[in-house]
Amino acid sequence: LMQYARRYRLRLLGGVAAPLDNPKDFKGRMYSFISLPDTTNLPVHLNGTWAQGSDRAMLLIEKNDIPDLDHLKLNWNRHILLNFLPKLHCKLLLEAFKLKINDTISKFWPFPSTSNPKYAVEYGFKVLKHMFQNENILINDGSIENNVNNRVEIFFKHLSIQRIEELRTLLLPKYFLGMVTSDDELKSLVRLFPIWEHYSNSDSGKLLKPASCGFLLHSGIRWYKTRTSISFICYSPYDTISTFVGLNVPYRDTNSYTFEDVEFPRECNESYVYFLFSVLVDNRVVQGLRDRRCFPNSYTKCLKNITDLFDPNNHVFRTVFGGNGNTDVFLHSGLLERAGILSSIGFNNTVNQSAFNKCADKIEELQNELEPPTDLIYRGFTLVDHLYKNINVFNLESIRRVPIFPIAKSLGKPHDLYYHHNQNFGCLKDVILPQYRDVAWSQMPLIAENVIPPPHVIQKHPSFGKPNVSTVVKHLRFLYHVLRINDEWKNSWAEIFKHNVFEVYKWLEEESLKEDIGLTIYIRSNDPLFLNFNMDQDPFNRDNWVTANDLVLNRELGEEKYVDPRLAKYPTMLKNAGVKEIKPPNFEIRISQHDQSNINRLRSFEFLLDQSSPLNDITFSVNGENIKTSRYMLASSSKFFHRKFTADPTSPITITVGDIQPNSMRILLRYLYSQDIDDAIQNKNSINIRNNRVVHDINRSSNLSLYKDLLKLADDYELDHLKEQMEFRISRLIKMSNATTMKTFAETLRAKQLKQYCDHYIRDNSGL
Repeated sequence: LMQYARRYRLRLLGGVAAPLDNPKDFKGRMYSFISLPDTTNLPVHLNGTWAQGSDRAMLLIEKNDIPDLDHLKLNWNRHILLNFLPKLHCKLLLEAFKLKINDTISKFWPFPSTSNPKYAVEYGFKVLKHMFQNENILINDGSIENNVNNRVEIFFKHLSIQRIEELRTLLLPKYFLGMVTSDDELKSLVRLFPIWEHYSNSDSGKLLKPASCGFLLHSGIRWYKTRTSISFICYSPYDTISTFVGLNVPYRDTNSYTFEDVEFPRECNESYVYFLFSVLVDNRVVQGLRDRRCFPNSYTKCLKNITDLFDPNNHVFRTVFGGNGNTDVFLHSGLLERAGILSSIGFNNTVNQSAFNKCADKIEELQNELEPPTDLIYRGFTLVDHLYKNINVFNLESIRRVPIFPIAKSLGKPHDLYYHHNQNFGCLKDVILPQYRDVAWSQMPLIAENVIPPPHVIQKHPSFGKPNVSTVVKHLRFLYHVLRINDEWKNSWAEIFKHNVFEVYKWLEEESLKEDIGLTIYIRSNDPLFLNFNMDQDPFNRDNWVTANDLVLNRELGEEKYVDPRLAKYPTMLKNAGVKEIKPPNFEIRISQHDQSNINRLRSFEFLLDQSSPLNDITFSVNGENIKTSRYMLASSSKFFHRKFTADPTSPITITVGDIQPNSMRILLRYLYSQDIDDAIQNKNSINIRNNRVVHDINRSSNLSLYKDLLKLADDYELDHLKEQMEFRISRLIKMSNATTMKTFAETLRAKQLKQYCDHYIRDNSGL
């Protein structure tokens, strides 16, 4: 620049001038001894030895890329504008201070009235920079320490709000922020300007403070009353954030801001809701608020723990807690958009196990009120319906003792004489399903019909609404001790009473078949709880009710301790209750194999039944009736007859048999002619072998005489296979009434297996 000045004989001269009266239509211009075309819009005129062109205009053009631009001339002019004249402007201000001109700084404000021309704005910042770096302009009386901070403070005390706003606007990114931040000294000074709005705890509003003493909140984070000395800058509109970034204003960590700076209120207000909504985007903040009583509800100003608040948009919550708005359990509507992240710290936005338990507790609480809500039953129904629909996600054990299940208030006659329940709800452990009514209605309320669980619930939880053994036995005691002596039941409801009794027995039988239910724990051996009809058919007759000691299963009619067939239908239940049983011994009668496959049975039966056949040369005389047969068939099928007929060919043609029925002999002969014993019994007068066979019940007691006859014949004729079969069949018909007699009979016929069976039977069932 010095070479340029010498070349064109330029000297660094200039001046700054302004009218003292500051007329409104004043517009600062450029001068070089005389007026130039360029207008600066400053409140002062700028005079200088500008390097000029032929048109004496465009001394300080703002673009550097214009063709044929004389950069040396431009740099000379900028040097005058930005390095020389700002010092003169400061002297102008100093002289104005000496003259005590009112509002000196605003009158001689070093910035243009508009944002153009830009070089005039840059000029203004250079003036401020020189002013604050000069110790003699703003402080010259020694009253306070003369440093940059104090000079800045004095300057801005004399500055109007309008000028502050103008200066703040000039620092927006789209204007001159880059100009400031490129000059480190200027940027340091601007950071000291108290022109930025800071949040304030006082009611007087926001305060103007420097950027150097403030922090930024991250985008979207709302300010709330603080308890620390840290100051936070307000920035609006949104794009001014880059201004503070350019001025090196630090961000305050959201988590630290929330828990170190913010003063949490005791009651909710609108500003607090906005603040809380904004910081809940930070997961660290969310987790830190887990145990704080700091969340607003939708009805009162009280703050609550998040675990005590519910989502009003959920149908179950809205129904159970009452959706009319006059309850403090719902989260403030201003925070519902944060329901998802709040659920991670216990907010009840879905009906999980914890929320369900709280709903159940609410139902219990409401029914204990002096005046429960009129829709309480519907609330309970809604909760139970949700339970059924989502049964796979709930643990029923945790709610077994909470009364949430609506119960049936009436069972109709005659049950209502004793079915009384004041409460509207029952616990899961205390209610029964309608299918168990007859076995427990006196002990437990029935679940209401509109909340009967669907099949998939029962399939997953088979014990749902099912009474236990103790309850059913208590109901049986109630039937015996209370209803049995009730005249109205006796006169009008005898069949229902009897039905109840046997439904109990049926239920206990079914449970006993599944497992040992230990009835002896609940029914003592001397408890007369078994309706046996051993006196008459009156279920109310005390003498028809007996104890377990008074019964023995498999006794015969007429015998002591005989069990009536209607009661005997439940043997497992009776045995589980301690009733004794006559049972066959653990003794097996073995039957050897009998092979007669080499005999042509059909032809044999034809000869046997044709009593006039010349081949039938042997006659059995049985109780006066003659039955003919062939000695050859007898000899071929029996070692006894083979030995008899071959040893003495002249043996008698007639064989007399005593104490045997003729049909028994016919059956024996068919057996010897190779027919199965059961077929022989069924077809004793037919030539059929197996056609049209009728099933023969070997355990029918009427067959005992036949079996005894066949056992005698088998013993006489050494037919071991038949003898073993008859021993087995007779053993199936052994009873306490005939066991001793049959033992003697077996001994007479040398039926060892039958005799041993009788011994075991008598021994095992002695004392019954």
